[in-house]
Amino acid sequence: KFADACTAAGIDLDGSEYTVFVPTDATIDEFQVNGGTLTADVLKYHIVPGSIKKASWSSADLTTLQGGKLTYRRMFRKDFIDDASPGVEPAGASKGNSFPSDMACSNGLIHACNLVLQPGWTA
Repeated sequence: KFADACTAAGIDLDGSEYTVFVPTDATIDEFQVNGGTLTADVLKYHIVPGSIKKASWSSADLTTLQGGKLTYRRMFRKDFIDDASPGVEPAGASKGNSFPSDMACSNGLIHACNLVLQPGWTA
């Protein structure tokens, strides 16, 4: 759904490397049911030029194609990008939802995300 929305918005990611924080289809569905719209600005806010692995989030320049900057935080033994927690691997008996990170693709990396990121987010 994220890729389809980017195509519909005229966002072309061919030719360069990018890191994309991609909300799952279920996350996008929930966002839209609650009145959210995947505008070009919202979509571009998920895309950072260059390939940035999870291990580098804390020191990387996370300036997006939208022009805003994603915020990295480490809390509760989890990594956060703004208020989302991409790259979550379930541990222990709960075996909760998994949002994998560092998934290589032909032009960069994908990190699955549990929320639709919003431009202008503040802690």
